[in-house]
Amino acid sequence: MGTLADLPETEPLNTSPIAQGDDAIRETRLAVKTTFAVEHDLVGNHKVAHGSTRPTGTNGRLFINDSTGHIEVYANGTWYTAAMPTFTSITVSPGVPQARAYTGPRTVVVTLLLPAGAGTVIVTTVPPYPRGIQFTPLGGNISPQPFVASMPNVTQVTVSLSGGSVSVTGYVLAI
Repeated sequence: MGTLADLPETEPLNTSPIAQGDDAIRETRLAVKTTFAVEHDLVGNHKVAHGSTRPTGTNGRLFINDSTGHIEVYANGTWYTAAMPTFTSITVSPGVPQARAYTGPRTVVVTLLLPAGAGTVIVTTVPPYPRGIQFTPLGGNISPQPFVASMPNVTQVTVSLSGGSVSVTGYVLAI
């Protein structure tokens, strides 16, 4: 059973018998289905290879290792375990910071919706983010106001409020 990589791009030739055209069409259809069936269920859904034995690797290929429960990605001749994303909700009150720690460097995204009276949001990280992150909501009738901060290579993030009188709810996504 061939794959798309096996199909010769220059065939059929202009001089090939017309009667063999149906054979070429069937061969092409089979190659398309065989190739796509590796990572698609052929009814529109994408699937990722899984099991206890890794498939042949190509750069960017994903694999779910049933033995370890980890997602793996193939790059430059090696299978790597992908970091599992985490998504947690947080509630930050004035004077009561919320911290999240991670076992290795992650990209962390903090999302908050700031009501009137929230005060200044302060986000600190380990290692320290070069400029630090602080945000004071605008005054007036603009409420609630969104706050989103993304920080790469973080092993810990702490979110706190300064000078406010109300709690703030949001989310921390670590990738």
